[in-house]
Formats: sequence, C-alpha cells, structure tokens
Amino acid sequence: MVFVEIKKDIQLGLGIKKIKNIVFRILDFEHVKNGFVHITFTNDKKLKKINQQFLKHNSFTDVITFDLCDYKGKTKRSIINADIIISADRAQINSRYFGTKATEELVLYVIHGILHCLNYNDQTKQDFEKMQKRQEAILKKLKCIL
Repeated sequence: MVFVEIKKDIQLGLGIKKIKNIVFRILDFEHVKNGFVHITFTNDKKLKKINQQFLKHNSFTDVITFDLCDYKGKTKRSIINADIIISADRAQINSRYFGTKATEELVLYVIHGILHCLNYNDQTKQDFEKMQKRQEAILKKLKCIL
C-alpha cells in the first residue's frame, strides 16, 4: 500500500484530492505498490532556502526531491519513500515562459520528483532524454483528468 500526504501553504489551481489522485495514477503507471509520498507545495522563497540549506545551491528551482528509501539500486523500484517540495511560484513563471498551464507545470514537477525516487536521473544527456520522454508519456496519460 502507498500512503500519500499533501501539504500546501500556497494557493494552487488543484485541490488536494485531485493531487492525490494524480500521484496514485503516476505510481500505478510505474508499478509502485508500497511506500510513502509526501509532497509540499510552497513558494520560491521557501524552496530557495531549502535548496541552499540541503543542496548548497543559491538559486530558485521548481522541485526538490529527497529519496528516503533505503534501497539505492540502479533499477526501477516498486517501493517509494519520497519527500518532494514544489514551488508553485516557479510553476506560474514557467507556465508563462513555456506557454503551458500552471497546473500542468505543477503536475510535471510531481512526475519529475516521483521519477527521481524511482531511479530516473537527469545528470547526463542520455538520462535526461530518457527521463523527459517518460515524463511526457505520463503527462499525456494524465491530460484527461487535468
């Protein structure tokens, strides 16, 4: 069984029930059967502070993922234990830049965070392309409920 907890300290265009439904669908697409996903939606200022504190980056970002799972293998996993923090401010800014909806950007960040905890990576060009392709495929499957 997977437990999902959503916290938001900022207004979103998505309700908690809908976000949970999206998370469960993503996990189902990825065949994840057990674990815990905690997602916090916050603002740029708070996420930048977390970025500085934990990753030593002095910049804004859209999503930070903490993979709390003990298993760190190189293959996809069916277990997840994730703490994902997302900037709703960044979703607004990036949606204007990319010509998308802010809610679509938020969902993309949720997908991205979950995939990182399932051993997808974006550090090399090849890994980035693989992860981006999977993100786009999942987002396409979710379009009907956005």
